[in-house]
Amino acid sequence: MKTKYWIILLALVLVLSLGLSFWLLRPKAPEKTVTVVQDGIVTQVLELSENQILELTGANGGTNTVEIRDGRVAVTHASCPDHVCMAMGWCDSGLPIACLPNGLILSFASDSGTDAAAG
Repeated sequence: MKTKYWIILLALVLVLSLGLSFWLLRPKAPEKTVTVVQDGIVTQVLELSENQILELTGANGGTNTVEIRDGRVAVTHASCPDHVCMAMGWCDSGLPIACLPNGLILSFASDSGTDAAAG
């Protein structure tokens, strides 16, 4: 009778150990990031999980306000004349947000490592 209990106890410990191992070793979702390129130079790589507001100034003196909120990024103010970067709105992936007059490009990291436009 005692042997039966030891076998059940050992099987239970084995099942719990396997379950815990699968839970601890499961793959984690990659963090979404946005790369800030200013005047052709990568200046920062920011995580979209952290809410923040950045004031960026280009080489020509133009300014952009970049806001990261709720896993998305947007240019909320720009000193450029056309404001195309502001019209892009809130983005979390896809095409980069560019303010060419101020030399700013916000590009998103690709999960698969390939260019989304190229396929």
